[in-house]
Amino acid sequence: MGDTITLSCNMKGRNAIAWYHQNSEELKLLISAEKHKTGSKLDPDFISDEARLKLVHDMAVYNVSLVISQATKSDLGLYFCGTNSDLPEMHFDKPIRVQDHQEETMPEEDCSKAEELTQTERGLMFSGIALAFLAFFVTTVIAGGTIHRRGWQKGFEAAERNSLKE
Repeated sequence: MGDTITLSCNMKGRNAIAWYHQNSEELKLLISAEKHKTGSKLDPDFISDEARLKLVHDMAVYNVSLVISQATKSDLGLYFCGTNSDLPEMHFDKPIRVQDHQEETMPEEDCSKAEELTQTERGLMFSGIALAFLAFFVTTVIAGGTIHRRGWQKGFEAAERNSLKE
């Protein structure tokens, strides 16, 4: 507690990044940013806690790190780095678990178990991803319906104008 946490993500070939934090209560967007048109820096879109969160990247913006200062118990949990390119899909790296090393000391042979996700964590992770996919799908269907309806209305109006001209 009180330390600085640095979590890394590769976004080579990607245009945007978002970091999510999941604990037993919620899945929360922490920070999101897009590459600047020059490709040499990131422009933040959203930061949930400007005092403690920041993104640090290399010159080419290939490797991007989430830096959390003054870590607290509420920072424990799983972190997900999502990146995307021009396609409307987000690619997620393997989740990173942040745990309090002072509370949980494990024998060396049990360290491999810390890498595995618990059933609850998997359930929350997939339900969060499913919810995001559902929101994207519903938005796409609504937008498609609106575009279709507007196209039909314009076609109908054009047909009326043509019939009036004749």
